Amino acid sequence: AMQRAVLGLGCCLVLGCGAAPAAPVANAKPEPAPSAAAKPADAVREASSDLRRYWAFGAEPEFALYGDLDSLLHTELFETLVPSIMNGAGETLRGKQKNCVDALVAGTREIAVAAHGRAAVALIGLSEDGMRAARSTCIGVLFPVDRIKVDGANEAYALDEGVVVVEPGVALIGDKLMVEAALSAHGANWPSGLELHADQHAAFNLALKGQQLTGHGVLSVDSQRFRVEFETAVPSEELAKTFEEQFAGIKVAANMAVGSTTPGENPLDAVTLKRDGQRLTGTFEVRGSTAEQASQLGTMAAFAINGAKKYLQQSKMAEARTVVGAIAKSYATALDEPSPLAKSNPKKKLVSLPAVPAAIPRGVKYQSSASDWAAWDAIHFSLSHPQYYQYEVVAAKDGNSAEIIARGDLNGDGKSSQFRLKVSLDPKTKHLNIAAAPEETDPSE
Repeated sequence: AMQRAVLGLGCCLVLGCGAAPAAPVANAKPEPAPSAAAKPADAVREASSDLRRYWAFGAEPEFALYGDLDSLLHTELFETLVPSIMNGAGETLRGKQKNCVDALVAGTREIAVAAHGRAAVALIGLSEDGMRAARSTCIGVLFPVDRIKVDGANEAYALDEGVVVVEPGVALIGDKLMVEAALSAHGANWPSGLELHADQHAAFNLALKGQQLTGHGVLSVDSQRFRVEFETAVPSEELAKTFEEQFAGIKVAANMAVGSTTPGENPLDAVTLKRDGQRLTGTFEVRGSTAEQASQLGTMAAFAINGAKKYLQQSKMAEARTVVGAIAKSYATALDEPSPLAKSNPKKKLVSLPAVPAAIPRGVKYQSSASDWAAWDAIHFSLSHPQYYQYEVVAAKDGNSAEIIARGDLNGDGKSSQFRLKVSLDPKTKHLNIAAAPEETDPSE
């Protein structure tokens, strides 16, 4: 959950990046004048009362973040970077998805994120225009049209394994229990250290007490630099030294991967890590004119988003591989132990089981019901969580073999992937033999 929260912050900051690097601005000045939206140098910004009222996570959650996205998006850097990102986003976003992101870019004011263990929630402050636009362009695109029940919410929708709740001026996204806690909160115990100074646009705290790990960091943007800095304390000097050595090794490996040691060609060249006893201090900094910063960050974002896309795709594909294996194990158990299947199938023949759902999900998760799996009761198998794939068992006519099939369409283009796990009855023992791995056809589809 914490990884999702941090990733969610990144997505909010770059708002869908993954496009080509930003194009240099013609005749860009090395030191452009401050943006009209820039804040006074001594200004301190904090979360609005609208956002604070939903804070139910105490003064020291494991992870806490506050971001002033309105000021960030009005910096010269992001006014240059965002249009380029959005123009290139057509490669990864369908038309309606892009309209939704455009609406969120225009209407988002601030964000707060809290995480505990594997659960996280994001509180997103939206302007009135942003709320109206998000409702008209995002419902049915990023999450289903049908509403669900969430305690304390008048308007709630399902979102993968979490929920989205729309309140006046604020959208709550994340783990259902944490969202329900936020809806019943009174805004007490807002964490210290999340106030923003001068050119700072986001701050975060880390407090993993069970692992004796604490930290703090900020994001700063001005006409000369984009900078993320953090400081963390780890349980021992030995562990801090291990982190330092591992980072140095990763940096060398990355240089070898790009085939050059020329400064700037490796995105990790922008990262520094220093150790002082048990404390680690790190920075990620890009310097130069607005155009130069935008170009470098665009290149780095392309690297990062491409890697994130591959990771997310692999995690979705892992569902199919895991579930077909689980189905095979359930089938084997049902054949070998007294069960409805064994009693009604004394000769131990494999039987087909119908597809769930009836149609292959196209780029979205399907939430099945108990009735969907009624025919699967014989092998005591069902899924309670949303699924990206359709599952079916197709038995041969003689009942001695079968294929357990997962079909998916992760990108929603109408072309499906297939994962086919072959199983067969041993002629002598009648135990179920299961292939070592499924056969895969177009698995990334």
